[in-house]
Parts: sequence; C-alpha cells; structure tokens
Amino acid sequence: MKIKRVQEVEDTRIARKILVARKLSDKSLEQICKEVGVSRTYWYSIEKDDLTGSLSYANLKKIESVLDIELEIYFD
Repeated sequence: MKIKRVQEVEDTRIARKILVARKLSDKSLEQICKEVGVSRTYWYSIEKDDLTGSLSYANLKKIESVLDIELEIYFD
C-alpha cells in the first residue's frame, strides 16, 4: 500500500537565494536548467517567485545539488 503525504511550506527568501546562487555559479543558465531538468521559462519563474503552482521537493533538491547550496527548507 502506498501512502502519500503532501505538505507545503512557504518561504519568501528562496527565489532570491536561488537567483544569487545562480549568478555566483560558474555554470551557464542553460547548463543549470539541463542538470535540474527544467526549461529556462520555468527557471525564471522560480527566480521571480512567480510559479503558478508549488516548486516540487524533488526539483528543490536538484537545484540545491546543481548549485551546491543548502536552502534550509524544513518540513514538520
């Protein structure tokens, strides 16, 4: 049996942290998007804190890994 738990956490600082980390990275935007597995349009929506829905936990972890950062998002 599978049990799924969905929980959302809101943090207004994440978009800014991601933007700063990308600008400090030696990787190009194209390379970052490819490694994370998202389009440039989606990436810019993340940086502008303008996503239609929520950022998935899987994508959050990929972003942290690709940019070599810890965004310090904690769930109960």
